[in-house]
Amino acid sequence: MNPSMIVISPHLGDGVVALGCALAASPGSTIATVCTGSPRPDPTTPRAVPHAFEAFDRALTSGLSEDAEAVALLNCKAVHLDFFDERYELPRTPRLLRSVLADTISSLPSCQPVGPFGFGPPDHQLVSDCVLDAADQLGLFRLCMYEDRMCCTPGEPPEADGARRAAMERRGWHLAVLSLEDTRCDVGVSAKRAYRSRHCSPEMGEMVADTKVWLLRR
Repeated sequence: MNPSMIVISPHLGDGVVALGCALAASPGSTIATVCTGSPRPDPTTPRAVPHAFEAFDRALTSGLSEDAEAVALLNCKAVHLDFFDERYELPRTPRLLRSVLADTISSLPSCQPVGPFGFGPPDHQLVSDCVLDAADQLGLFRLCMYEDRMCCTPGEPPEADGARRAAMERRGWHLAVLSLEDTRCDVGVSAKRAYRSRHCSPEMGEMVADTKVWLLRR
């Protein structure tokens, strides 16, 4: 991977939890987080399930604070794209997201784009597909994808791995696992653990090694 990266993160913390140690070894990289927006209440249309939305808003506020702490530790730059989490149940905007991601990636031509593989919640699959769309739009011949398994839904079938790979191959990409050194480091681990609000399981709390990264080439 290049010395500097632009890591596309569906939610706050996804990219850092997956690649915190690699980011610590690549100061000056950028972490672009997609779902950082909170819709403004419309006085004429009360929010459905208001208490749930208030909980999402509080989680977002906590996540933004944790994100600032992690990014400072890594000496990276944060970009928040202000799209809405799918739990807000608002219309999806894949065409706009594809365009914004293409603009974000093209604004940093010296950085290696690294997107999520697309496991788990719908937001991850949407962002992964839009990263691939943006790569098509920009005519990229090289792309990296990190396995976002820490966000898999319980009971996700093992064939999900093969299905995602097949979907990328149908788009003309050849996939290979990228060999990475075991880059465990105190700074990277501290950055991962800055996301205290996501440490809802022992596995998340002890995720100190970076996840698998795939190299995609045309």
